[in-house]
Amino acid sequence: MQQSETTQESKPGNKGTLFASVGALASVIVASSCCLPLLPFLFAAGAATQKYMQAIQDQQEVMGAIADMVIETYAMESAVLRTQKMVQQKGEASAATAIAMTRVYLSQAMDKIESAAKKIIAAVAEGDMLRTQLAILRRLVKHEPFNTIALRQQIAQKMIERGKYTLA
Repeated sequence: MQQSETTQESKPGNKGTLFASVGALASVIVASSCCLPLLPFLFAAGAATQKYMQAIQDQQEVMGAIADMVIETYAMESAVLRTQKMVQQKGEASAATAIAMTRVYLSQAMDKIESAAKKIIAAVAEGDMLRTQLAILRRLVKHEPFNTIALRQQIAQKMIERGKYTLA
């Protein structure tokens, strides 16, 4: 009996596993002070968990959207930390291309996170509640956008000058 309880707790998609993952992710993101993508993730995952409770593991599209948000958040944090490390080692001027690439990626990733959160919220709410939750989400994902067109042009120019795709 105890072995089946242990197996039940460690199943992917299990509510306990989801909360453990959320807790671990939250501590990593907060520690790196890059918590903007965490807010819509927690809001959407919380709304889904509140609606579906134990049955959330049966909601594959909702779980997929939550997973997409976790992946993007992790990748954003990784990109920021790698760029910070490069700036510390080589200086800001030498890391200008890496900074530009990171900003472009962060912009795209925030759009993906917002889209996934909207998908989840649309699945769990309707009517006035849907409108209210979408308004809350808009506040949570509000951020100053980067000029990604100029950044992409800057990146392309550096790659053309170097004759290869590299950060060094």
